Amino acid sequence: MSGGERLPVSTADLPGLPLGSEGPVFAAPWQAQIFAIVVSLAERGRFPWPEFQRRLAAAIAAATAAEQGADHYYEHWLAAAEGLIAELDLVGAGELRARIVELDAARRR
Repeated sequence: MSGGERLPVSTADLPGLPLGSEGPVFAAPWQAQIFAIVVSLAERGRFPWPEFQRRLAAAIAAATAAEQGADHYYEHWLAAAEGLIAELDLVGAGELRARIVELDAARRR
């Protein structure tokens, strides 16, 4: 994100969001992709932003000590997004599974 851009959704209540001087920080392309997907869906009114925040906080809280911290933050983001997208049936189960496999493969590289 450039310095002049502002996120249209509130990130203030996102626990552990890796932030730099210009906004969220991503260590890998898949992290930026899932971040953009979730923000875009929220902007389009496909789900309430506070619901995603709640699910993300729950995913982080449920993680083991080894799964905590910035190295695993976007894995929790992905898990929260996957659950919300599936529950709201925003995409077909087959398409969702294919996208998750793609993101997971990218995460493992």
